[in-house]
Amino acid sequence: MKHCWSPSASPWPTDAVDPGPTCPPFRRWNHWLDGPSHCGPATVDVFVRPGLRGPGGDRRLAASAFLGHAEPLPSSFAKKWRPPKPEDLAKTPRLSPKVKIRLLFQTPEIYATDIGQEQPFMGSVYGCRKPDKEGKGEKSLMHPEITFNALPPIFGGIQKVHVHLEDQTTGIVYWDADYKLPLLDPIVNLAGKTRLKKFSQPENFADSFYKPCVAKDDMKPHSFDLSIRSIGKYWDEDQQEFRPNTGFERGRLPEAHIGFTVQRMPEIVDGKEKLGTWRKPGDSYARNGPVIQDPGVRWLRGEEDPFYDSTKGKTYRGYYDYIIEKGGRTKDVFGYLTKYGPHPLLTDPIGWDEYEAAAK
Repeated sequence: MKHCWSPSASPWPTDAVDPGPTCPPFRRWNHWLDGPSHCGPATVDVFVRPGLRGPGGDRRLAASAFLGHAEPLPSSFAKKWRPPKPEDLAKTPRLSPKVKIRLLFQTPEIYATDIGQEQPFMGSVYGCRKPDKEGKGEKSLMHPEITFNALPPIFGGIQKVHVHLEDQTTGIVYWDADYKLPLLDPIVNLAGKTRLKKFSQPENFADSFYKPCVAKDDMKPHSFDLSIRSIGKYWDEDQQEFRPNTGFERGRLPEAHIGFTVQRMPEIVDGKEKLGTWRKPGDSYARNGPVIQDPGVRWLRGEEDPFYDSTKGKTYRGYYDYIIEKGGRTKDVFGYLTKYGPHPLLTDPIGWDEYEAAAK
């Protein structure tokens, strides 16, 4: 026999009287919270799990309906929902005018480089600001500084190097030149190393350095490869003569590599991406790309840096982009774990407040 169920009944009711069409939809769903109802003779099976009574019970019912245990919870939000307009579907994130450079790896021939260096509130030192039509950045007299695990020329080490910087995604070349290494550089020579200084001039002055860049409307990360090849001669102690240089040191290859990525990050305003419509090449909005309003997903995709301190204008990432400094790991008293971590199953999902406001 079908019966009405009230909170004083068994915690595992399997049937209840449907209040009927004359009752409000919300009351039809929650008549078990208010006691027996006599709005109609129809019957319906309702599955209610223990612990659903009390504050938030209607939310758990909604979750139960989503999992298939009951019919969906009617709300004014469902009535007000309208399909998105075509122009809204075409919107893409607005991109930052500054690019982000992430140092990923370097071969053993390289001791250090400053290609990933950043300045507070200015971003990457070698990142472009205004790319040309080809996508190249500005021409610069200052280029990345590279310290090699090799003896300097004064001690019979390498004398010259050839550098080649290329965007592996587009094939654009940003740097291709020959450089003489300084004969004496006491700061690094005492450690048995040599370096290409950031203000060293190429043998051919026309071979300039262009800052790594991507198009203003391109939000995809681009992989860059900086190769350094040793040229010239070295002093062979066994033969007691200068021989053609075949590497930075014995046992090392004649060519070294530095790998990094360049990307334009989406602009975040109040925790959400700023959206707009792309209209022409070089626009500040992405030509194409996903719209992601979940900070955790943006973090996983590399489109937001949880270790960036906006008050200091700096990031707490180390020499390599994937190394996090102590200040970053304890940032905001570990608050980034809550903001960017996965959401617990028993908490409100992202955007739930908007849904509740629309349902009232």
